[in-house]
Amino acid sequence: MRTVNEIRVGDRASLVREVTEADLALFAAASGDTNPIHFDEAYAESTFFKGRIAHGILCASFLSAVIAGKLPGLGTIYVSQTLKFRAPVRIGDRITAEVEALEVDPEKNRVRLRTTCTNQEGVVVLDGEAVVMPPRRKIPAERLEEIARRREALEQSLWEYRNSVLERRRAAEEAIRESLE
Repeated sequence: MRTVNEIRVGDRASLVREVTEADLALFAAASGDTNPIHFDEAYAESTFFKGRIAHGILCASFLSAVIAGKLPGLGTIYVSQTLKFRAPVRIGDRITAEVEALEVDPEKNRVRLRTTCTNQEGVVVLDGEAVVMPPRRKIPAERLEEIARRREALEQSLWEYRNSVLERRRAAEEAIRESLE
């Protein structure tokens, strides 16, 4: 994590995430967005996308993970975010979410960031800008260790939950297939 005084114009950070079926299901459960473009193959094939697509905001949330986890890092607060959705994201796409510092204002404790998500083919799927407030002071090392332990436990729990969602979906799809035969 970095304070506003440690960030320089041009600093960058990124992460790569593969979009999975479980991601869509978990995002829909959290947001309530169950649009058939995300879940109903027959419906989605009838649209100009010619197939299911991921929630745009799901991909935008990857930017939040970069901001909270890498640049500026833990303790950062979002002030604003603009987004332009450029191309669809599909299940199985590997999305690189990247932020780049464009402006640093130590007096107001603000950093303006370019925010971009690209797919595995280098196609920009969304872009925009964010304004964030980095933490004003460093988190003490012993507190960081505790946060890291809690984060690992949470990530493990979420991973297990994600896998159970996938298993339940597969079982439900299998049951539906069997009932239609």
